Amino acid sequence: MSVENKDGSRAFPSWPELLNFAAERLEDEELLDDSHLVKLLVKKGKLQQAAQEAQEQLSGRRWYDFMQSQFVIDFTQLDDSCKALPQAIWQLSNRLVTLNYDKVLEWAHTESVNVCAFDNENTNRLAEFSRNGSQEMLWHLHGKIENPKHMVLTPQSYNRLYQEDAEEHYQAALTKFKELLSNKIILFIGCSLDDAELLAAIVKQNKLFDNNTGPHYALVRESDKQAIDAKLTGIPVNTITFSDFGQPLIDAVHQLVECKNQQEQQPKESIQPLKEEPNKHDKIGLFTASPLDKPIDDSDIIAKLKKFKYPISQQAFTESNLMEADVYSILFLLAKTTSSGLLIEDDNACSDYLAIDELESSLPINAKITVLITDKLLNEQELGQVKFPLLVFPLLNQQGKDLKPLDKLAHQLFKRPDVKHFIDKSDVQSVHISGELLESLKPENRQHWHKYQPLLPKGINTSELQGFTGRLSDLADISQKLAKAANKQRLLTIKGSGGLGKTTIAKKVALELANRGHFDAGVYFIDCEHISSSNQLEIHIGSAFNLLAADDLFGHLAKHHDQQQRLLIFDNLESLLYLKQADKSQNKQEVEQVKFLLSQALIYANVLVTSRESINAEWEDVLPFRQMESEEALALFNRLTKNGYRSDKDQEFARRKILEPLLNNNPLAIKLICDGMPAGKSLKELKQELEDDFFDKVKEEDLTLMFDDEVDLNINRQESLYVSILYSYRSLEEHQKRTLESFSLFPDGIDLDTFKRIVTESKRRDRNEEANKLKKPISDKDIAILTNKSLVEAGVFQVSCRIKW
Repeated sequence: MSVENKDGSRAFPSWPELLNFAAERLEDEELLDDSHLVKLLVKKGKLQQAAQEAQEQLSGRRWYDFMQSQFVIDFTQLDDSCKALPQAIWQLSNRLVTLNYDKVLEWAHTESVNVCAFDNENTNRLAEFSRNGSQEMLWHLHGKIENPKHMVLTPQSYNRLYQEDAEEHYQAALTKFKELLSNKIILFIGCSLDDAELLAAIVKQNKLFDNNTGPHYALVRESDKQAIDAKLTGIPVNTITFSDFGQPLIDAVHQLVECKNQQEQQPKESIQPLKEEPNKHDKIGLFTASPLDKPIDDSDIIAKLKKFKYPISQQAFTESNLMEADVYSILFLLAKTTSSGLLIEDDNACSDYLAIDELESSLPINAKITVLITDKLLNEQELGQVKFPLLVFPLLNQQGKDLKPLDKLAHQLFKRPDVKHFIDKSDVQSVHISGELLESLKPENRQHWHKYQPLLPKGINTSELQGFTGRLSDLADISQKLAKAANKQRLLTIKGSGGLGKTTIAKKVALELANRGHFDAGVYFIDCEHISSSNQLEIHIGSAFNLLAADDLFGHLAKHHDQQQRLLIFDNLESLLYLKQADKSQNKQEVEQVKFLLSQALIYANVLVTSRESINAEWEDVLPFRQMESEEALALFNRLTKNGYRSDKDQEFARRKILEPLLNNNPLAIKLICDGMPAGKSLKELKQELEDDFFDKVKEEDLTLMFDDEVDLNINRQESLYVSILYSYRSLEEHQKRTLESFSLFPDGIDLDTFKRIVTESKRRDRNEEANKLKKPISDKDIAILTNKSLVEAGVFQVSCRIKW
């Protein structure tokens, strides 16, 4: 669609213009041969090849900056008349698929804040897209300008989306697109010759319309109809013509809107009910219980179930989830058995219990059979209370060959159903299981595993949190208190001294709740340590609501809030409670503005804060964060040393002689020591080295210099952290020490490419041979070593790096 500025100029370049601009950018960078090659490819009409060449030469951040310069525009300068076509399109459906990268369709919507725009990475939104609902959803099939890495532009990126061996999220996108073509009527609007050629190529390669019910339609310019029909030969797409682009196309869309409205106004009696599918499949639902405070390791069992050649959908085992699972007729329940009943989860992912005699009343109405995988067989009294078809397998604590019953379970249930498989067996209990029931089970014969995939920020790394150790009661406590605070429109502050792990536990709680579908609009992690003003903070809050440029952020939300659930995490908030302005009289005003922004944000989102100081506001709930207990500190030590000191003697020595007196059970200090400690090191030797550092190297003036800011005053046992850093530093090679020292010159972080260039240039200019020996070129391996030792923190995609402590 053509979008113009108020002065009549085009807002976005055409394909050839975009690539010629890229050629000009290459020329500006004195890459003349590459610039000429791109221009030649454009001239010959080989646009994808031209895009490939341009992206390869403008690699990394330069390509991102170039694409941003072409597609990120000032929407206030656009001609409002350009909204006519996209607004007409929104009247046709609240589910749109676009190949455009820009945000015009969002901008034109009458309530743009309520538009859920996403790309192929967001598998949760993909799953929601084909469901009936009132949410306005826009699927950028070829990517969004905010995420250039995944834009479909070059031949390589087309292959990533449309080839059979595509990456996982591209496979999910292609599968969803095929599903839409099979189950929905699709209208292609403004289909050009190039669009038709692309569609024909994609269809030929991927068999998109196999088993399609259609029909589908394409609005095409009258003068292009004959050529487009020829290109779409054999494809079930009927063409509807309009005279020309511009107002005639808008009129054609409005006519379709009128037809749609007339059809919706027909009496309900004239609409024939859908006939029930003759071969309706039984759906399998898996409900797993692993509460935050009493987790279980079900990974081996899940791995076995994933091998089933039938679709399985997994979710948390809560009573509410079970009662609302009416689409499932075959239920797998995974939970421990206790004296109080089955250990399940409550709505806050904490422990709850469901008695066996109450289980039947919680089953969904379409349940045919329930398979309970637990840790032990039910007793006779419990079995006598069961009035529904149930199989019990005591496999929860088993491993390896002891899980063999699961290897053949699908075969026994669905391919060779026979009650003999489950009667009078020592490793299974069966109640009310009949041959007729087993014969009636007909799940779909295809392998597919579905589990909710949350929308997480790049600051929350799932793999890093998998080894989370200890603090189980704290996880549950934070989850419950966060829910209570949100219900009262308050925020929750995790308050504690530095190095205790406040950030890690906040991320862990967010991950666990998001995995259970708590925050459908996503989790947003805001590191306040690098925010220097209330204006910057407001921009970060606005981004959580897709409102980067709103003049009145909270005024807009008051009118147009999408009513979706979000979690905002403000990490290291104490940095914003001690803002330092050039004009000291502004300090108090800035801090008050920060508090105002937080008080407004909690109205529209769940808010979790980590801080060394409380906000001291009436809308704040404070959770004091305790010191790690010795058992938890020892468990962390064992995990980080890969259980290298498991004898009772070593365990007692590590706890009594190192963790408690020297490291104060501080998780950051423990991590620093373990990351810098060679495997097999003598614990007595480690103790001696740490004591030497304490008494010979830690001086009061050193601590004053290292923790010299107001926000650092509340760091627990400063000396234990300091000596841990010293110990880890000593384990580095000389050039790695110099690298770490150089990073310390940039406390707010530095771009890695820039940092490497500075070091290289410094070496070239320094003629001192001895100095040059210490200026070994910075490698990615060096950065990884410093990161693994918890001494520096690499940014997203390792674009930047900074000292961690």
